[in-house]
Amino acid sequence: MADEESASVTLEYQTSSLHPGFPFAFNLETTFTIDTTGKLSCSTTVSNCGDYAFPFGDAWHPYFSLGSDLEQCEITMSPCAEVVHENDLPNGDKHAFDRSSLSEDLMNQSLNHCFEFEATATNQLTLTRSDSSAAIHYQQDASYPFVQLYTPTSEQSIAIEPMTCPADAFNNQIGLLTLSPNQSQTFTWQCQATYQPK
Repeated sequence: MADEESASVTLEYQTSSLHPGFPFAFNLETTFTIDTTGKLSCSTTVSNCGDYAFPFGDAWHPYFSLGSDLEQCEITMSPCAEVVHENDLPNGDKHAFDRSSLSEDLMNQSLNHCFEFEATATNQLTLTRSDSSAAIHYQQDASYPFVQLYTPTSEQSIAIEPMTCPADAFNNQIGLLTLSPNQSQTFTWQCQATYQPK
């Protein structure tokens, strides 16, 4: 669908039983929209089409790059707490967000951290070149209370991953959602790049 203000595409998947370990009927619908300002929005709706409630979570794994080394970038985000991990899995503890530690991990490309935002807020994260010539403005609504930041060692990019729950939620129950029959839930994130040539 397209008009003078925006263009969008909707993808849909439906199943009566995804896997023997997850034998639930559901519909998954994702809409990507880009407007004339270059803002990209992603909205996902999960609907329970069966007779039983089921546990679930939703997450994305988009990568972003500003065309420069990460050591030449800075990152800021809404107030949050860092989720404590043991062996790459959350242990249920949290501690205060350390901005200086985040900047150091970004520079060293050693980020693989999960953060929890306030549950009722729309949360923002900005990745900016240190010379302010380019930036990624990212936002996730309150439906995604967690974000995972990851920097691969093979390239100069960062994954900004909106999540309804952190890793291993089926076992640790942290942030795990439940969807009742005939109910739906929608999750939205968006991003926009800006460029100011020097």
